[in-house]
Amino acid sequence: MESAPEVVEVANGPQAGTQDVGPRAVIRDTIHTTLNAGGYWLPIEGQHAIADAIVKLRNEEVEKWRRKAVDRGLELGRLQRTVELVEATAHSWLDDHNGTDCARAVLHALTAYQPKE
Repeated sequence: MESAPEVVEVANGPQAGTQDVGPRAVIRDTIHTTLNAGGYWLPIEGQHAIADAIVKLRNEEVEKWRRKAVDRGLELGRLQRTVELVEATAHSWLDDHNGTDCARAVLHALTAYQPKE
């Protein structure tokens, strides 16, 4: 009588011989594959140097975009605060001076085009 094959449980995790999937490794692998497909060869140190340069450029671009987003967010916050102050001033002017056409026009302009949520 044959016995059933023994099932061995293996913990999930990186397997021996698997490739790194980080950006630098993917770029280096792409360089290696592209060069080989074209019949060219470049020492591994050269491939790593190119991959490092590309990652550095990518990181610099990401940082530029992040800074631009932060600056725009701060600017929008300042603009929103300015609008709130103008609106409060117009309301105050209406309350203190029995209204004026100018204050009403300001309030109308501020409320005519409310941003969509």
